[in-house]
This record gives sequence, structure tokens and C-alpha cells, in this order.
Amino acid sequence: MISPFFLREEWVPRIKRVIAPLKRKGIKVLLHSHGNVNEFIQDFIDMGFDGLHPIEPTSGMDLGQVKEKYGDRLVLVGNIDVCYLLRYGSTVEVSRETKKCIEQAAPGSGYCLSTSGQLSGATTENVITMSKTLIRYGTYPKLENLKVT
Repeated sequence: MISPFFLREEWVPRIKRVIAPLKRKGIKVLLHSHGNVNEFIQDFIDMGFDGLHPIEPTSGMDLGQVKEKYGDRLVLVGNIDVCYLLRYGSTVEVSRETKKCIEQAAPGSGYCLSTSGQLSGATTENVITMSKTLIRYGTYPKLENLKVT
């Protein structure tokens, strides 16, 4: 919906100015953008975004590739498909895809498993399966001496 030229020439400098006061205060900024945004991820980082959601698998976003290329600079949030998987998929498929997302994006930290959009239409059984799989396989080790400031 936004051309690369418009994004880079108009939107990037304006968003940088909007984000700058937040960044000076140490506030982290997450971008929520649907669709295949692979071409623009570096632009989002340049604007000052710290995280990206939802990394939609049905739009061609590959969580593993995004993690490999940008995982040291962005927190990744999402990637569990709500268009098909959570609506029509089996609990076995939901569990398998949830584990796959965790395996691809959790190593080294910086991943928050989430859906690729709203849960409307998702079956309760599949949402519970996703949640239980996350609890079983998706916890980071306890951080000893964690100091919250």
C-alpha cells in the first residue's frame, strides 16, 4: 500500500522524528505492520523500531530468515497463523507450528510467540493448544540476579 520510494523519502524521516523522543527516554518501540515487509525491515530499524509484529507466514514472511538476518537488532513478535492454522488446523498442526516458531526464533532471546493477527475465528481448542505448547517449550531459562530498573 506504500511504495518503497514514498516510504524511504517521506515516511522514514517523519517516523524517525516521532520516535526520537521515545528513544531518548529509553522507551522501546514496536511496529505492527501486516503483509510481507521483508523489503522494509532495515528501514524500520533505521527509523528506530525495536520490534516487529506480526511476521505473517501467509504473506510469505519466513520467521527463521527474519531471525537470522535481523534477530540481533529486533525483537520478533508473532508468526502463528490465524488465517488458516488457528481456525481450521488440527491441534497436532498447531503444536508442530508453535514448536517450529520457538525453535527458529527463540535461540539467543528476542522472540515473543504470538499470533499473526486477531484471534477472531480461531478455535478455542487451537488457542489452548498453542498456549500449552508455548508453556511447555517456550520458556527462557531463569535469569539469575535479574535487576529491573
